[in-house]
Amino acid sequence: MPREADPAVRVAVAQASLLGESPLWHPREQALYWCDIPSHRLNRFDPRRGELSHWQFETDMASIAPMLDGGLLLAMRDGLWRLDTASGERERLAEPPYDPKLERFNDGKCDAQGRFWGGTMDFAIREPSGALYRFDGPGHCVRALDAGVALGDYHHDIWGSKDGAPAEIGAMAQTADGWLWIGSTSGLY
Repeated sequence: MPREADPAVRVAVAQASLLGESPLWHPREQALYWCDIPSHRLNRFDPRRGELSHWQFETDMASIAPMLDGGLLLAMRDGLWRLDTASGERERLAEPPYDPKLERFNDGKCDAQGRFWGGTMDFAIREPSGALYRFDGPGHCVRALDAGVALGDYHHDIWGSKDGAPAEIGAMAQTADGWLWIGSTSGLY
């Protein structure tokens, strides 16, 4: 039996995205941010004012994180950037640690130490070249884990590991004591 809709639940932002990813509630700004990867757009919604704004870029942006000293970290196809949300100015923090013609950043989050962890994917969705990178500060982005995954059937979000076993990457979470967990259908890492 279908449940009745809760009248207290409503759409917060009626803004269509081609591929909306990396929602971020910014606690200091009390605003919601999200990326629209193929549209090269970062969106921001201020619920107190009911204002929707955006920044348009020339390349894919897949994930974002608030920076401790203000602004946002943008994980883009052409590297990691700091965005000053007041001026719209970008500053490159790190070159892409991969060939941007073949790969791009995908999901990413910060750990308890403020380091940004970002996964990559093969843009053509064919090669098992995905990896997990850790950004420790300007100019310092290191390959932390060879994930060895390639997106198989994009429509079903199924990933294939190097040994051929299917795996769906579902989530990343950070524990209070600093552990980064990556959940997939083939296990928890």
